[in-house]
Amino acid sequence: HDGDAGIDLFSAVDVELLGVDGMRARVVTPAGERQIQTPLVGRGNLSNLLAATAVALEFGSSLDEIAATAPNLRAADRRGVVVRLRDGVVLIDDSYNSSPRALARALETVTSDAGSLRKVAVVGEMLELGTHALDLHREAGRLAAAAGLGLLFAVGGAPARALAEAAIEAGMPASAVTYVEQSELAAGQIVEAIRPGDVVLVKGSRGTRTDIVADRIATVFV
Repeated sequence: HDGDAGIDLFSAVDVELLGVDGMRARVVTPAGERQIQTPLVGRGNLSNLLAATAVALEFGSSLDEIAATAPNLRAADRRGVVVRLRDGVVLIDDSYNSSPRALARALETVTSDAGSLRKVAVVGEMLELGTHALDLHREAGRLAAAAGLGLLFAVGGAPARALAEAAIEAGMPASAVTYVEQSELAAGQIVEAIRPGDVVLVKGSRGTRTDIVADRIATVFV
């Protein structure tokens, strides 16, 4: 869909989120405009792409070179890495860190994927949110419910439980929402619940260790 994002004189218009296939946008710069497509997922990476474009132009790269390079970019480890697995399962490993805004963007990425049979989200507790933790996790639960998920797993302490409860209150069937205290305990349940064709987002603060879940999925469906 159309959207704008930018830094200073650099902006992206006619933004198309392509789910697990990345994004496409027309990048507008002082040096001109180019249609750019990249496998990096989510609006957060769109801002990163704009910043990288600004730096590349400053150091003498051309817009044509930037457009040719963008399709070959790859996400950093556990920062939105898309892994295509057996039985058509697609894992989005975004388990390095999380925040309310980053989670909202990740859910937007999953929602924008038109090719998946079912969307699954494993959402770990977002740490270091202070006295607003419960309210922010409840809002995240409402966003998860609005994302059209087939299954939601919330992992962590009381804030994660609040997220799961808020998702149910916002309309997700209770049978589609599971709360588990620790990633080590959740991993087996999640793997058993995954079906062929699922797109599975795994996201959480580092201390919640949702990377354990991502690794288990990748190992089982290799």
